[in-house]
Amino acid sequence: MAHYETSVTTALAPDVAFSMMADMTRFAEWDPGVQKAKQISGTEPGLDAVYELLVNGVGPAPATPLKYKMREFTAGERYRAVAKAKFFQSDDIVTVTPNGDGCIVKYEADLLLNGPFKIFDPLLGPIFNKIGDAAAEGLQTFLNP
Repeated sequence: MAHYETSVTTALAPDVAFSMMADMTRFAEWDPGVQKAKQISGTEPGLDAVYELLVNGVGPAPATPLKYKMREFTAGERYRAVAKAKFFQSDDIVTVTPNGDGCIVKYEADLLLNGPFKIFDPLLGPIFNKIGDAAAEGLQTFLNP
């Protein structure tokens, strides 16, 4: 399993920052690994929400559509969205904590390879960190307009 974690301090009010992050259609605005995103179930962020994100492949691999389902959702505070693909699973958690007049947004992602592909987990970490660093840079800009 590969794990990536980053935190961004922003002057945005916690409810505003959470709203921006919980709407996963906006991931393409800050994560260069996401080509496009759309909500395919539900009408707004929440437990009934399902999003489809088209993510870049690694190396020569083609872009992959990932269907993220909300597994946990506490409005204004935290959510967990999980996507399962043939070869891997992505588990993303966003937590928003008030901080003075603004907040801290913590983004965590775990990438787990499925079945026999788990033997490649040790190789996944450095690749996932590079992808995560690019997303973290975009997140910093996104949350600090």
